[in-house]
Amino acid sequence: MTNTSAIEPTSKINVAVFHFVNNTDRMDMNVLQYSLREKLNKNLTQNNHLYLIELQRINRMMEKRDMNVKDNIKNPRILQYIGGLVDAEILISGHFTLDNDSIIILTNVIDAKQGKVIKRYRANGSLGYVNSLVDNIAKNIIQDMPAWQTQTDLPDNASMAHKLGKIVAQTEIGIDDKPNLSKKTSPPDYEKYILNIIRLKLNIQKFIITEANNIISKDTRNSIFRNILGWIFLARSQQHLTINPELALKDLKTAKYFLPYDNSINHLLAKIYTDKQNYSAAIETYMSIIQDNPDDISAYLGIGNTYLLKKSYFPSIFFLAQGIKKDPYRRELYILLAEAYERSNQPANTVSTILSALKIFPDDTDLKKLLEIYRLNERNPYSNR
Repeated sequence: MTNTSAIEPTSKINVAVFHFVNNTDRMDMNVLQYSLREKLNKNLTQNNHLYLIELQRINRMMEKRDMNVKDNIKNPRILQYIGGLVDAEILISGHFTLDNDSIIILTNVIDAKQGKVIKRYRANGSLGYVNSLVDNIAKNIIQDMPAWQTQTDLPDNASMAHKLGKIVAQTEIGIDDKPNLSKKTSPPDYEKYILNIIRLKLNIQKFIITEANNIISKDTRNSIFRNILGWIFLARSQQHLTINPELALKDLKTAKYFLPYDNSINHLLAKIYTDKQNYSAAIETYMSIIQDNPDDISAYLGIGNTYLLKKSYFPSIFFLAQGIKKDPYRRELYILLAEAYERSNQPANTVSTILSALKIFPDDTDLKKLLEIYRLNERNPYSNR
């Protein structure tokens, strides 16, 4: 039985390739953001079943709005809206990180009408062979094209955000592209512009009604306004943080309901739990951050400190050591790790940890003072640890 919902090989698929986000701290790598995009775009253009949206159109639509694909990868409505703005059925976005002389490229292929990731690709290798890595990504994308699905029986409002984005874009482009009246050309088609504006108004009204219904029916997390609601509760929680921690905690939980993937909220929650000595809740929150983002060094620092306060020294040592492996330039990790070793009666490891820190921070007077104290304790087996 054939799947009638699959995109036929003869169909032209509108694809928008966005620049790849530089997830490193190296500004000199910013050039890769655009060169990776250009290389992938060039490879995909060779496939005659794909129509690649011009970069000029993507830039023109996105520069006017404070939104991007990366930050909204789990927000279907905004992904649909972006797809409509750039007139694409498929969005391709990604980011890259560096590990010494190796590059890791992560690429997402997104169904813009449904606002969900169809496929993720991970490629890594030597920075010198980055072109080959992009070639392989493009090859895999084209190979997987038959599996791309489009749902033709979706309810009308399922892709309303996509349709709204298209209408907004059509209206803007129509107005921006008005012919120059100083030239002897045929009169501009003002009727077309007016019809576009009327369509835009009707679609906005329809869109707002749907969002209002979501809020009225208490389905606020599915509303596109959930970001705004989340930020309001987040801002209010920070105002109450020192005055009324209980109210701050309540507001943060509400903010997390609207913004479940915002790790800054989780960090604040974990801090409040730690301050309230609810160590189990703090540890659970830090673990959720690490699972979502294994490179969040602040989470390793936080969970290590929480285990230390709980007097669970061995898990504290584990997470702090993991944090140092991922980022050897966080001074606080060494200090807490040394303390965890000291409290668990491992004086040799305590001293070696501070010595490791001093190799990276050779002029740090506080680390030198700690080294003297820990060496004294190491020589005195009867010292109070």
